[in-house]
Amino acid sequence: MSVLRRNNVRVLGGSGPIIVYAHGFGCSSRMWERITPAFAATHRQVLFDFVGSGGSDTSAFDVARYSTLQGYAQDLIEVLDTLSLDGDVTFIGHSLSASIGLLASIVRPALFDRLILLGPSPCFLNGANGSRVRVSALTVKARKESSSVKSTGATSKNLTGSGLAAPVKSRVSWPVTICVEVRVTESGLKT
Repeated sequence: MSVLRRNNVRVLGGSGPIIVYAHGFGCSSRMWERITPAFAATHRQVLFDFVGSGGSDTSAFDVARYSTLQGYAQDLIEVLDTLSLDGDVTFIGHSLSASIGLLASIVRPALFDRLILLGPSPCFLNGANGSRVRVSALTVKARKESSSVKSTGATSKNLTGSGLAAPVKSRVSWPVTICVEVRVTESGLKT
């Protein structure tokens, strides 16, 4: 089965910096429809659905593959490889897809220029024996597995304005939406 069909991959625009959008669980790539027009003239944009969501091929669902987030991370890597995208990708992941993007960047850091994590899930059940794994544990794992990973401090960003990142108002209210930008460089991940 074609990866592009399996994941209902759509590419908007033909040139410019590459943005890959990943939806949260319970959503589909349609959630980005109000965002993509802002970058239509300046970016090549890739939208896709995880298997079991949106227009994906549900017959591709495999319990063993998708019983952990690594299966979804592998799908992301396969989409990027199929499109021959390498190194210049800005990945934007919403909710649990933020964790999937982090996992994919641990496996293949050279695929990504930066990761933008919108409202990353702080915790999910995916560890041994149903234990909780936290996003912070994923970043620690990334630091341990890559000898050149270092943190330079976190910066809140959003997608308003003409560029990919603009400062967010400093006032915090509950619930808090977290948006973290992680740059992937030759020297490692930087937040």
